[in-house]
Amino acid sequence: MAKFDKLIFLHIPKAGGSTLKDVLNRYYSEENVYYLEVIDQRMQLKEFIDLPKEKKESIQLLEGHMGFGLHNYFERKEQVKYITFFRNPVDRLISLYYYILKNKDHYLYDEVKSKNYALRDFLMSDLTTELDNGMTRVIAGKYPPINQCNDEMFYTAIDHLQQYFVGFGIMERYDESLAYFQKKLALDSVPFYKKVNVNRERKEVIDNELATLIRERNFLDVRIYEWALIHFEKELLNLNDIDHSLQLIRECSKAYSEGRVNVSTTLSRKIYQEGYWQGYKDASRDFHPIRRVKAWLTRKR
Repeated sequence: MAKFDKLIFLHIPKAGGSTLKDVLNRYYSEENVYYLEVIDQRMQLKEFIDLPKEKKESIQLLEGHMGFGLHNYFERKEQVKYITFFRNPVDRLISLYYYILKNKDHYLYDEVKSKNYALRDFLMSDLTTELDNGMTRVIAGKYPPINQCNDEMFYTAIDHLQQYFVGFGIMERYDESLAYFQKKLALDSVPFYKKVNVNRERKEVIDNELATLIRERNFLDVRIYEWALIHFEKELLNLNDIDHSLQLIRECSKAYSEGRVNVSTTLSRKIYQEGYWQGYKDASRDFHPIRRVKAWLTRKR
């Protein structure tokens, strides 16, 4: 179980959120999780707002492609906290293009395929606000027309991150981010994972000119990503035993990804019940917890 009674996960597209969603859902009962699919503040937002009070208050984890601000629809909004994941803006948008091409259910698939958009044409198009400082839009909770984002949005987003977020991760530092979330959310077991929703079709080499064009158009996302990197580094320095947490996450995630464990909760329970975690926390113990975890993961079935 996680530390906070109500947590909102702002899932920025193609920033590692699908994997985190898979991890987070293990800490909450299904009836207490609500997944909201919102694109440019449309689709299921009204459905969430119109939920009966009892149903809304039973939600402990709200997650989906949505913008900041939904804490205002809870009765005790001051107790609601946010988390999210950031990614290098250039890589995120390139990944979005290839994701659209292989997913027929995506709302942009038909247009991108029918017009045979090349990568460069797509990234420089005005097809969607997702191509125009999409991360900043989500965190600021503001959706101006394309090419009308401004510095005020950046400062609003930073203010939200500092006031309302218990933390955020960096996709390029995924294991460290999970170790960070384990501490900040007081997760009671190892947040191991296997990657989901991963693009495997990217073949194109991106030239410096295109990368520069993407950064220029997404100038606010570049700034917020750079700010997030600095802040994340400072946060890690304030956490104790981060190296040990990282080792456990990596060993358990490797076993989970390779199919050496079938049910995630079994692995977590085994590690804690047999004293591995207590040994990890107590440096005076005469066994090495990481070696014991490895031994359990590799034992003959």
